[in-house]
Amino acid sequence: MEKIEKLERQISDLEAEIRLLSAKAESAEDTEDKKYYRALVLSSKERLVKMEENLVKEKDLLVKKEENLGKEKDLLIKEKDLLVKKEEKEILLLEKDKDLRKENLLRLQRQGARGEFGSAAGLGVESTAGSGSAAGLGVESTAGSVPISGVNSTTWEGISGSYHVHIQMVSTAPLTAAEVHETEPFSWQLQGEANPINRKAAVQYLSHMVPPPAGQEWYDGAARRNMLDCTLPMAGIKLRGSCDIALCTSVAVRGNQPEYGLRIVVELKKAEVNFNSHQLGAELLAANRRSPFLKPIGVMTDLMDAWYLMWAAEHSMKLYICRGRAEAIGILRAFLEQELLTPDSGSIMHQQDKGGPEAEVGGLLKRRGLLLASGAREDVANLDDLLDFGGGLGLSDTDLHQLRCASQLVSLWQLASPRLGAAAQNSWNTGAAAEAEVVGVPFPMMYS
Repeated sequence: MEKIEKLERQISDLEAEIRLLSAKAESAEDTEDKKYYRALVLSSKERLVKMEENLVKEKDLLVKKEENLGKEKDLLIKEKDLLVKKEEKEILLLEKDKDLRKENLLRLQRQGARGEFGSAAGLGVESTAGSGSAAGLGVESTAGSVPISGVNSTTWEGISGSYHVHIQMVSTAPLTAAEVHETEPFSWQLQGEANPINRKAAVQYLSHMVPPPAGQEWYDGAARRNMLDCTLPMAGIKLRGSCDIALCTSVAVRGNQPEYGLRIVVELKKAEVNFNSHQLGAELLAANRRSPFLKPIGVMTDLMDAWYLMWAAEHSMKLYICRGRAEAIGILRAFLEQELLTPDSGSIMHQQDKGGPEAEVGGLLKRRGLLLASGAREDVANLDDLLDFGGGLGLSDTDLHQLRCASQLVSLWQLASPRLGAAAQNSWNTGAAAEAEVVGVPFPMMYS
């Protein structure tokens, strides 16, 4: 536009010059003077023609640019319309899912009122029938399938009530760290946070802002949709899904099993209003079941100024809301610098005691592994976890067989307890313990 205005000014000046030269040619008395001024007029007119041609070309280019801008605006409008339609569709699906949950809950309540046998599907999720841990006794159980992204307060209450793990908000930073002010906020694209374009950019952003230690790397977790799938038998549900981004050990990524090398799981949200601590809690619970020896921590963030940090501490999920991006990045950098892994990247190296919140039990550097107790009794161990890692504990085949028998008895008791009632439950416990003693199977999971 500036070039066009400049050409127009030059043309105007040249036209004035031509008029002046024409006047001098007309008023000149000498023939030679007339010829001289007329030659100047012709030369100026030729220059004027060229300038006008250039002006026309520049205006054509401007018109084409405006047309291209118009097309781009039309494309943006279409993309926005598609996004709006997609959001409307998602909202409609969520409303239908909500109604389905209510119907399931009412149905289970009616069944409970009639004394019929119920299941954990009352969490309001899709139900899939199949053989549970009591399959060896010929009992069929029902497990609900819950997407991690769909975990709400109702679902979390079911998990919390079954495993006695609660979210606990803390006001003190979990680690003493210098704030990092030389950071830039993330630039979101128009697409949603789960879109590969935004995820790829977020991986690059975190790799720059929170550089991974040697032997570790930021990984696009959402590309592996079932990375955090796990079953919670006591709650009667199966969590399925993944995180958006994860910091993993490189050896786990190379082995195509990043879920066994999780250090940090990150959930991305474009706006803080969409933050869901229950979703982050479920994600962190699943991550700790997948990588128990690395005790991964969780982050929910908009990659700008809203950052939630969560970590497991035995029976609770500690949640700290950072005071901005500078503090959050400082804590994450210090965490990775101070919590080192063993040379084989299989577990956390022993930490030297230090002062500050990081030295406190339950702090970020001295956090204890997540202990998932049974919903029936707080002192009942999670046999499924023990069976998963029994081989690494030096247990013999006989020991594992005895544990499986006890696990099946516990599962059968949990399935039957809603119908039997408290009195029948105590009677069943006594009988089961006696039967286990007769057949030589230890019954450590049921005691008073």
